[in-house]
Amino acid sequence: DGTEEEITQYGGDAPVPGLRHRQIFPADAHTARILPQRADNFWFLELVDEATLHYGVYWPTAGHSVRLEFDLSTPVAAPPAPWGY
Repeated sequence: DGTEEEITQYGGDAPVPGLRHRQIFPADAHTARILPQRADNFWFLELVDEATLHYGVYWPTAGHSVRLEFDLSTPVAAPPAPWGY
């Protein structure tokens, strides 16, 4: 329904237009308030090509980052419904 999640505000806002293939989501005031040590973090989504998606986070204060690569070329079957529903 578009309602943001209370703790994480999952979904984020991008303060500036991104590139055609990449968008960056810097930590916002909400993140800085609940996680001050992560106030300078940023997350990104990058469509490398038609078959590859990168999702990542960079922690400037800590000087490290994580990037996950997703292969979009092969569909993955949905898991069974939880609890039999």
